[in-house]
Amino acid sequence: MRAARGFTLIEIMVVVVIMGVMIAGGVLALGLADGGNRALTRTRERLIELANYARERAEVEGRDYALAAAPQECQFLAWDVRAREWVQADDDLLGKPMSLPDGLRFSARVEGRPVLLKPLRDPDAKNGPRPIAIFYAGGDMSEFELLLGDESRADKLILRANNAPKDVSASRSQSIPQPRIDVLVDGQPVD
Repeated sequence: MRAARGFTLIEIMVVVVIMGVMIAGGVLALGLADGGNRALTRTRERLIELANYARERAEVEGRDYALAAAPQECQFLAWDVRAREWVQADDDLLGKPMSLPDGLRFSARVEGRPVLLKPLRDPDAKNGPRPIAIFYAGGDMSEFELLLGDESRADKLILRANNAPKDVSASRSQSIPQPRIDVLVDGQPVD
């Protein structure tokens, strides 16, 4: 009879290496599959943050702000009373154009109608970028929908202006209802 024999060190190391490769492959596959959702989530959060900041700045400064969008980027603008035109916002947060990650693109609707988005810096245009959304100094917003998605679907994320108070009972305590931007992801409201 032969004595019971255990595993050699080489056999154990081969098994550990194979398990490591399989785990690493699984982690990478999950990370890459979720990469688009993370980019969409980060972009959504940044857009909401900037839009709310522009709305608040418009009220505080008594100056209209706007959002201009192109298929791959967006930029916030401010109304220049003297020049009578939209100019790049002079704020560190709002003044820089925001480029979208690869694979994502914007589309827009203004007052329920689709809008053709042109590049923000169009050399043929006489004026600067055309706004799709206006944040008025009085606190209201123009009616707009900014849709963000990938090549397969443009409506993965929707930012929608809503000038109505969110809850009637909550708005009674406030003298002036605050406009808000509703956020829908895959058709479901997000807070």
